[in-house]
Amino acid sequence: MIEDAKGTDIKLSQGGDTPIIQMHMIDAFLILLDQKGKVRIHLIEDANNAALITEHQASGGNIIEKVFPNRKGTRLVCIDSTGNGYLYNPIDDS
Repeated sequence: MIEDAKGTDIKLSQGGDTPIIQMHMIDAFLILLDQKGKVRIHLIEDANNAALITEHQASGGNIIEKVFPNRKGTRLVCIDSTGNGYLYNPIDDS
C-alpha cells in the first residue's frame, strides 16, 4: 500500500507470484522490477486508478537485473544478466 497526498491508501496488484527485487518511487510513478526481469511502471497520482502505464522485459532471453531511473522517471538505465546496459524510454517503449 502507498499513501497518497490526501492520506488515502492505494493498493497495487503484485501481478503474480514473482517477488519484487527493486522499486523506486519518483514523483507520480512507482517503478517495480521483479525477479524474472519484468519492469512495471505505475502511475500513482490517481488514487482511484493506480494505473499500470507500461511493462518491459529485455529481449533475446536476457533478464533485467537492475534499473536506475532518472529524476523524473521518464528514462531508465537497465542492466541485464549479461552485464550490458541500455537506456529504456517508457514513453514510447524504445
